[in-house]
Amino acid sequence: MGAIFCTKINGQYIRWNHISILYEQDSKLPGNLRVCPKLSRNHVHLSVSDKMRVRLATQVLSNSVANGLWFYKKYNIPGLNDCDPTSEFCQKFNDCFDALNRKFGAEGLRVNGKDFQFLQSFLVWLNEWQKQYTDGEGKLIKTNLNCFLE
Repeated sequence: MGAIFCTKINGQYIRWNHISILYEQDSKLPGNLRVCPKLSRNHVHLSVSDKMRVRLATQVLSNSVANGLWFYKKYNIPGLNDCDPTSEFCQKFNDCFDALNRKFGAEGLRVNGKDFQFLQSFLVWLNEWQKQYTDGEGKLIKTNLNCFLE
């Protein structure tokens, strides 16, 4: 078994393995039936240069991946029974990207706007994760076990 990467946020594990399982399940289907059609091998098995590609990161940390994880979990795919934290993680970053991504200046952030309020709550969440990380709880773990290191 290869290395498994995960991190812990608020006592819950965010596992890269969930993304791998999603890709493996989804790639078995024909293109027009896939839940995450943009997800490719390059998204899951990153080369050194792929690790710096923003496009790959935004496609993994997306609404479609979050929904894909929930979809396959609903069908009891092995390895996805505990994917809710990973799915929520993807959804949270997708929402952050959406709040920051505007085509026109007039669509910018407003102090009382919902995007501004979301970003404030996202920053609180991010600060909590950073605190957990510095306290030694949320560090990225690379292991050949199932990431249950406590």
